[in-house]
Amino acid sequence: METILLQYYFDNFLDENDNDRAVYLTRSLTIFALLSQKRFIPRVTNFAEDIVPLFDARLFRSHFRVTPAVYDIILREVQGHIVSTHGGGTEQIEPSKQLLIFLAYMASQESLRELSMQFGVGIKTVHDVVKSISKAINALLINVSINNLLTLAVKYI
Repeated sequence: METILLQYYFDNFLDENDNDRAVYLTRSLTIFALLSQKRFIPRVTNFAEDIVPLFDARLFRSHFRVTPAVYDIILREVQGHIVSTHGGGTEQIEPSKQLLIFLAYMASQESLRELSMQFGVGIKTVHDVVKSISKAINALLINVSINNLLTLAVKYI
């Protein structure tokens, strides 16, 4: 559809008989409006909020490769380290849902597109969540490693 509209635009733009600037401006704005409309992408709604809480421990582990108890521990540790880059527009995603998205990404070979549809968020949002949670976990692991090294150094000095 966009190709047809662009072809129409350029055909009329190059037409020497069309000197009326008002018509040209109207056509340009109409085509711009049609091309800039956001397309509808069907998504699963409230998967993390309504469906995941119904999972028993075995099903939860099969989907996310951790037990609910380990999920709670990771969430408690990571929650304060998640950097919010929320730019407005839609509501910010809860840290619990962010962690579920990250674990689903790490536990499966699903694409960002599949996860975005499953969790009802955009593809870029899935990418940003995976990046944010990865940074938080790396920061925590570095702190744990440094603390362990310092503890060992104090014992042997």
